[in-house]
Amino acid sequence: VGMIHPITVLKKAKGKGYEYIAGERRLLAARRVGLKTVPCLIQNLGEIEAAEASIYENLQREDMSPAEQDAAIRELVDLTKQKMKLEGSKDGMPVSNEAAITKVAKEAKISRSTVDRALAVKNLIKEARAAYEDGDITKKQAAKLAAMDKEEQDDELPKMIAETERETNRRNLSEEAAPSKDGDPKHTKAALR
Repeated sequence: VGMIHPITVLKKAKGKGYEYIAGERRLLAARRVGLKTVPCLIQNLGEIEAAEASIYENLQREDMSPAEQDAAIRELVDLTKQKMKLEGSKDGMPVSNEAAITKVAKEAKISRSTVDRALAVKNLIKEARAAYEDGDITKKQAAKLAAMDKEEQDDELPKMIAETERETNRRNLSEEAAPSKDGDPKHTKAALR
């Protein structure tokens, strides 16, 4: 039993031990199988770079919800702006939001529109944000709502929740009516009406 990809660690400030910045799930899995040591890459990163590395690692997870992805992307944009300001302060160049967005899209290997949508979600009213985080509306619906004013969001949110619920029910019914794995139509999961 071993680990294919090492975890990434950072030496603690007072020199006593290490803290992981990427690979938490691999570390937990290694502990579950009883590994006493794991391969590590020791990085010499600043606070911003360590936070970025951790977020980039999380964005690779397949089980992240769209709302979690958006929150991670927004945090990356904020960190990138901070980093660019620190770097820019040396040469006196102002940092634009556009430059940070473009840099995050390139480094995270995602589209610019994905970053824009993640940022737009901040404009959702509290109820719409909760519905998005709970999966009651889709990412596309959240982006559409975010472009509306608060009153319009209030009016449209219930309609979108109902639309998502209808689509989920339709999908569930079609999956239930699908033939069984053995291909025998007599063994369907649900009777067709």
